[in-house]
Amino acid sequence: MGFDSSGLPAENAAKMHSIEPKVWTKTNIKQMRQQLDRIGLQLNWRENTSDPNYYKWTQWLFLQLYKSGLAYRGMSFVNWDPIDCTVLADEQVDQNGKSWRSGAKVEKRFHKQWLIKTNCLTNDLYNGTDIENSGHWAVILSHQKWWIQKPNGYLFYLKVQNSDDILPVFTKYPELFTSDKAFIAISSKHWLALNQNICHKIFNPFTNKIMDIRIVDNENIPKSTLSTIMVMKESFQNIDLRETVLKLSDELKIGGYYTSDTYRDWLISRQRYWGTPIPIIYCDTCGIQPVPEQQLPVKLPQLNSFESNFLESDGISNPIKKFAPKEW
Repeated sequence: MGFDSSGLPAENAAKMHSIEPKVWTKTNIKQMRQQLDRIGLQLNWRENTSDPNYYKWTQWLFLQLYKSGLAYRGMSFVNWDPIDCTVLADEQVDQNGKSWRSGAKVEKRFHKQWLIKTNCLTNDLYNGTDIENSGHWAVILSHQKWWIQKPNGYLFYLKVQNSDDILPVFTKYPELFTSDKAFIAISSKHWLALNQNICHKIFNPFTNKIMDIRIVDNENIPKSTLSTIMVMKESFQNIDLRETVLKLSDELKIGGYYTSDTYRDWLISRQRYWGTPIPIIYCDTCGIQPVPEQQLPVKLPQLNSFESNFLESDGISNPIKKFAPKEW
């Protein structure tokens, strides 16, 4: 047994008492262990999640996902709590659009962050052939099907020209990528549209040509990505071409996953101090680089002093920038 000891609750409590999160957490863990020992529980104690010896392995796992092409940086709509200055999961927002913890009115914002390509597993998760006849697990499968929704198309990850941004694109007709008249259609609510960045272009790896991005608002725009592929004055369905596109997308590691038009990749938000650092180096010369595995764990920078306003932020940014060493 160990303690899940990182994250927002521990950091907020430390801030409230003007105590450095590391000190606050260690003090509480010591007290709780004494209480459990006094009632006679025989426990095999292990590291806590805030211990670098523990989160070394969560960082290692992230690196495996990154090296396998399953972790990427991208823009995503998020639920922003302006009081706690953190991103909330949908389940942490009540029916009135308020934060479950602070009570603040949640704001919808776009934020660049790390995402995991969970869509590569959607079809297997939805079908659940390994648990469909396993008694009580069938209940879990029914909830899982409701959450994912029935797969009905394909998801691709395309590179935005002159940028490190990845654009997820959902379509029911992958063969459209082979048309010279193809373009990327986005909703007016898409981050490229809101930021007036539709001057960007998308490289089409199936024709080796550049595609335009155009704002198109209709029922064909999927909820999951707010982007799809369309063609001008041309429509065709060719299963042979579809198979060619899917095979090439697998070779290029750019998706082609069979999934639903509502299911989104999981995101990893990292705005606060008291949590596991993501083991990625942002180099001005080399771009994004993974930390070598032999250099794990990447530890949090030490706080020389602690005040409650250290962890405040007026936007979606990491307050760690305020007090981390320059090399960070």
